[in-house]
Parts: sequence; structure tokens; C-alpha cells
Amino acid sequence: MYSLLRNLLNSLFVKFVSLPLSKLNSARRVVQLLGLREGLAALRNHYFGSGGSRYRVNVFFGPTTKTFSLRAGTSDLSILSNVILGELDVLKEPEAIGLAAASPSGLIIDGGAHIGITATALSRMFPRSKVIAIEADPENFSLLVENTRDESKIMPVWGALVGSNRANRQKTITLNSRGNGYQGFTVLERPLDRPVAEVRSDSVPTLSLANVVANSGVEPWLVKLDIEGGEKELMEEDFDTLVQIPAILIELHERIAGPEVGASFVSLCDAKGFVQKDQYDKYLIISVTTT
Repeated sequence: MYSLLRNLLNSLFVKFVSLPLSKLNSARRVVQLLGLREGLAALRNHYFGSGGSRYRVNVFFGPTTKTFSLRAGTSDLSILSNVILGELDVLKEPEAIGLAAASPSGLIIDGGAHIGITATALSRMFPRSKVIAIEADPENFSLLVENTRDESKIMPVWGALVGSNRANRQKTITLNSRGNGYQGFTVLERPLDRPVAEVRSDSVPTLSLANVVANSGVEPWLVKLDIEGGEKELMEEDFDTLVQIPAILIELHERIAGPEVGASFVSLCDAKGFVQKDQYDKYLIISVTTT
């Protein structure tokens, strides 16, 4: 064991001395999450593995250890540490816990599920709940399926959440890359932070929130929206659906969709009531009439 750790430290030292402070902090959080041996092994795979090659990490997650498949050189590892080490702490607010306990269905919709880390965390935080995990990118979706295969309460769905008007007009949509990795794909044709976006996939099925809810047969108690700029359209075209959902966890992505998204967000907040912001630029909105 000690020789393994020594070799890992030697190989990582040269890499780490050239990293900016933000990446050093990310590396520290990985070791904090996984422990020294597993953390250093994950960092070696992350920094020295072939770009996009898959490796596995074991995380003590909820009551048991969970294995996740991640991709070298991508944001997967930092997303894992962020989610487990605090990104969802805002859902520990008494208001959210009370809604989860009172919900007859226990349904959660995870819009922008990436590779299944957040869906798994939500399932472990709220063991009564079932999670519909929606992801637009085909490669991310394949990892989502792999990472949740042993999670009986998570149902992966491939498609892009868009406004109801668009979903009614278009059966498929183009997914664009903003050039910032696997977590940044958007349905916007001209995202503000990358006006000349590259086509990632041109035939992604469109899904409306109203239809996802209707097809589930039950009312969700929580919807998480992290869809890289698509939130504005959803708040405008599916306002009536969103108002009926007791809790919403949303990231606004003004840098992608523009400052106008704020007006849609304020309208939604005014219609609901309780708002709590977390440290990762996500907002929890809860209907005061349900608490």
C-alpha cells in the first residue's frame, strides 16, 4: 500500500505544482470525499488517463458504497465531489424535508441529469422518492444508465426538456456544445457565452415538463432544472405547470441565456414564496401554501 501511495504522490506532484489554486482546491475536495488512497488514484486517472477514457471510483454514499464510472480529463470528478460535499445541502432545509415526507407520490424529476450523480444523491437523500432522470446528450445518457443500473428507484430518460410550445412544434432538437466539456451542452442556437456553438447532436427528442408529469401519472414534489440556458423558455412556456410543483431547484444560467431570465425567475418566485440560494448558484423555490 505504501509503495502505491508513494508512486501516486510522485506522479501527481509534477502535475499539481503547475495547477492554479482553484484546481488544487478541487483536488483537495476529491481526497476529502474519497479518502487518501482512492482520491489519489482518482486524480491520477483524471489527469493522466486518455481524454474521455472511463475509470471507476467508489464512494461511501448513503448507507452503502456506490461505484461511479467517470471520464478522464472531464468535469465528472469535480461534479461528483461538489454534489456529495454540499451542492444539495439546500434541500436539507426543513421546508424541503417536510415536502418530501408529505408527498403522496415521492416523485422527483431531475432535468439535466448528466451522468446520474445528482439523481443518485437525490435518491439517497429521499429514499421514498422515485427519480425520473432526464439527459439530452447521448454520451452522458449512456453513463447515466450505467451509473444508475443498480438504482431501482431511478428511471433514466433520453431527451431535452424544452418549453411546451417548442415540444409541440418539434419532435427533435439540435444539442449544441459551448466548448466547456460534457456538462455544458445547450439547446440554445446562440448561447451568449459561445455565440458560434458547435453542433453536438442534431436529433435529440424533445420533452415538455407537462408531458413528463402527465406520463408519470403522479404529481412530483420536486423538480431540479439544470439545463444550460433552457430554464428561461421553460419558465415562460410552462409557468402553470411549474407553479403547481411544490419545490423547484433551479440554476438560472444568465451567462448563457441572458439577464432577461431574471424576470421569469422573479415571476415564479412571486407565485410561490420561499426562496433559498445555495453556494453553487442554485435556487430552491418552495410554495408557501404547501409548507
